[in-house]
Amino acid sequence: MREVDYLIVGQGLAGSVLACLLQMARKKVLVIDNAHRTAASLAAAGIVNPITGRRLNRPLLIDALLVDAFSIYPSIEQFLGTSFFRRTKVLRLLESAEEQERWKVRLSTGDYAKYLGSVECPRFPSDCPWFGGFEIAMAGQLDVPTFVHHTRNALAARDSLVESEFEYDEMSLSDISVQWREYTAKSVIFCEGYKLAENPFFKAIKLNPAKGEMLTLRAPGFTDDRIIQRGKWLFRTSLGEVKTGTTYTWDRLDELPTQAAREEIERSIRGFAGFDFEVIGHSAGVRPVIRVDNRPVIGTHPNNSRVAIFNGLGSKGALQAPFASKQLIDNLEKGLTIHPQFDVCRKSLWQQRRSA
Repeated sequence: MREVDYLIVGQGLAGSVLACLLQMARKKVLVIDNAHRTAASLAAAGIVNPITGRRLNRPLLIDALLVDAFSIYPSIEQFLGTSFFRRTKVLRLLESAEEQERWKVRLSTGDYAKYLGSVECPRFPSDCPWFGGFEIAMAGQLDVPTFVHHTRNALAARDSLVESEFEYDEMSLSDISVQWREYTAKSVIFCEGYKLAENPFFKAIKLNPAKGEMLTLRAPGFTDDRIIQRGKWLFRTSLGEVKTGTTYTWDRLDELPTQAAREEIERSIRGFAGFDFEVIGHSAGVRPVIRVDNRPVIGTHPNNSRVAIFNGLGSKGALQAPFASKQLIDNLEKGLTIHPQFDVCRKSLWQQRRSA
């Protein structure tokens, strides 16, 4: 029997951040993953942005999330000996008079100033209706596929990866350990994304998964080094690729790109981009979104302390994963309390279970 500290099921964004931080803390992990066949991370933009959505809201716990994202990703880069994260700016172009008025109200509160670069921006070179915009300075972009790839290579080099489907009936639990095949650990952590619905321990937590799609463009005329956002987003990666997206659909939940999504993204980008482009790539993934409150779920099962979960990162995965990982590790290793808005034992999740 081979002993490790933690079994981690799933090596998308959540499983990768968690595995890296645990190894950096000198813990032995074994990651079980099915070669990313259902990982939303491979079609994720990885944008870290403190002002989001059409309502220009600040995500819950945004200041703590930014502190951890801006410190943890560089520390993982150093651990893996590669680069996949960059600090950058977001140029937010307002889409309507209503959005313009909403931004004036947000700005007048004084709560947004610390995230901003310029509160005015020159007209973007296009023929779209102009309602102004602003620049967000406290932002970043995680190259999620590159990060996941390098994490996978590092795990494989340490003999800490098993490429396999995870069959729940192969696992046995006791008061002191978890056993799976020839491995034993003190805990198992499920990072399965939208496949949570099949997990016998946590399937009572209802998801509202959303499929998203992303295009890769050939666009030599796009030279801005910022993330441009006007409904859809557009940016050039550190490798020189131009990425754009995304879409939200709640049916046909699979990893297959669709013509409808491609047309939607192209139509939006052509509406404000003052340059020609050619689509050279198209990817899709399903985001794990918690139905009751759209917040991450981390912590140990209320009835079994050997079983833990890290899920529900949704469309803000790159922003939320470092903070959530640190919270979970501090809980498992030090017994510290998980933030009540992220804790798997929060009442809203289990009230939903009782009423189901």
